[in-house]
Amino acid sequence: MQPTILIITGEESGDLYAKKLVQEIKKLSPGVNFYGIVGKELEEEVKLLFSREKLTVVGFSEVVEKVLHFREAMKRVKKFIKKHKPKVCILIDFPGFNLKIAKLAHTLGVKVIYYSLPQLWAWGKWRIIFLKKWVDECFCILPFEEEFYKKLTLPVKFVGHPITEMIEEKELPVAKDTILLLPGSRLTEFTYTLPIFFKCIEKLPNFKFIIKIPPPLLPYLSLPSHLTSRTQITSSPLSAFSFKPSFAIVTSGTVVLEVALLGIPMVIVYKVSNLSYFLAKFLVKTKYIGLVNLIFNKPLVPELIQSKFTFTNLLQLIKTKTHSSPPVEFKILSHKLKKKEKPSQIVAKEVVKYF
Repeated sequence: MQPTILIITGEESGDLYAKKLVQEIKKLSPGVNFYGIVGKELEEEVKLLFSREKLTVVGFSEVVEKVLHFREAMKRVKKFIKKHKPKVCILIDFPGFNLKIAKLAHTLGVKVIYYSLPQLWAWGKWRIIFLKKWVDECFCILPFEEEFYKKLTLPVKFVGHPITEMIEEKELPVAKDTILLLPGSRLTEFTYTLPIFFKCIEKLPNFKFIIKIPPPLLPYLSLPSHLTSRTQITSSPLSAFSFKPSFAIVTSGTVVLEVALLGIPMVIVYKVSNLSYFLAKFLVKTKYIGLVNLIFNKPLVPELIQSKFTFTNLLQLIKTKTHSSPPVEFKILSHKLKKKEKPSQIVAKEVVKYF
């Protein structure tokens, strides 16, 4: 009987990590069967137990809308584990849901591997007790995380960042006066970023724009007709671009690292509902929001968060930063994020030990 693996991701970046991991596991164990909750990127490799789109939320107030979906997804996962008895449960980020799955899988005798740990260094440090109780192996992907978790007496292994498997470092021509807009990977982020992005396009007639969004969100993007002549919409990965935009406006997330690895000057933006932001102000303990700033522990890239994320502030940064060089630290970022082996290869070897 071929081994079965349960795998759950929380968003587009997690799908990309999972895809590489699934491929490496299949090289080591070709007959393995994958079931789980993943995005469209993985639907050919993983048999779906529940629609991931119904679970994807951001912020605190938005979670309330999804409670029923969470409960239904938990029921289906529990039923699946009891029936199919998977050898391993692989969890990628998505702590609000995945920590509950970790408890469920552990209780039912399934080995639990967490790849891309919850960002407890930002908030929710108390959740460390759940990782200790319910997770068998923990793999972190940011260079400062290993020391952070070890101080909390959680055995972890830094395997490098999976984004380095997807971005090829190469010299590309710069597309002059071209701005890349990255409005986020979740629908709730779109609500706040797109109106300001559209205003940028409207008020900056001398620039061309590229809006990059995940395929599942394409139906929700409605570009005003008078802006279409200077705007390209794409779902292609940044690694597929044949040129470098001269500047990027990036919604905070993993994509910040992609843009930095490609050497594109940028500003990091983020906005959520007022209630979510109000609560986050009390809970989040980091000095910065952008990953590149966190890794180097200094404000390499400007951040416009919540009320500071306005067209006026953006315009000022575009005028001063569009024709500037990226921070020199971008050139050594890859070295900080890599190990000798690829992250997916390291984790795959650990997974198949349980077969």
